[in-house]
Amino acid sequence: MSERNALRRLLRLPPGVRRTAGLAAWFQGLFPAGTAAVLVGGGAVELLTGGGYVTGDLDFVGELPRSVAAALGACGFERRGRHWIHQAGGLFLEMPGKSLQPAAAPIEIEVAGVRVLVVAPEALLADRLAAWKFWRSEIDAANALRLLQNRGDKMNGHLAARLARELDVEDERRRLVRFARRLRGRAASEEEMVRWTRR
Repeated sequence: MSERNALRRLLRLPPGVRRTAGLAAWFQGLFPAGTAAVLVGGGAVELLTGGGYVTGDLDFVGELPRSVAAALGACGFERRGRHWIHQAGGLFLEMPGKSLQPAAAPIEIEVAGVRVLVVAPEALLADRLAAWKFWRSEIDAANALRLLQNRGDKMNGHLAARLARELDVEDERRRLVRFARRLRGRAASEEEMVRWTRR
């Protein structure tokens, strides 16, 4: 199946994990072996939480080779700065950087039958907490909680603490861990989220 036809098929899927995983794997498949950009941001949250959050755009970190840029153009994407937009499919790809910050080895996960290279959950947690602390992004606070509740038992606690310290959010990480323990796996009510995020 051609890249263009594969993209069309994926764009017809309803929003959700299957579509996000398929689109991320399609994009990463355009790269030469061993050089794929890493899925970060809301797309990574969506896949790592099994759909606890659904995003409409996909963010990747890495170098964009000319061959990949050419393939995107041939498939109907238009470049606008660091964004690649597929107007007809309503798809936005963003390349916000060339290296992961904080630095941690990405992981490969299998979702909906495809393999996707994503940012390490520990690094993603620190990043979401930084967005909450420094930009008061409550959606990122909620996503940090979703991530911890879904992946916390698989996270490396020492790595999570080190990456949180690098971004000056270790106090927030500890508060999040205490809050998640109090919830005992259940979703937080809106009132609980408000109290926790505004402390």
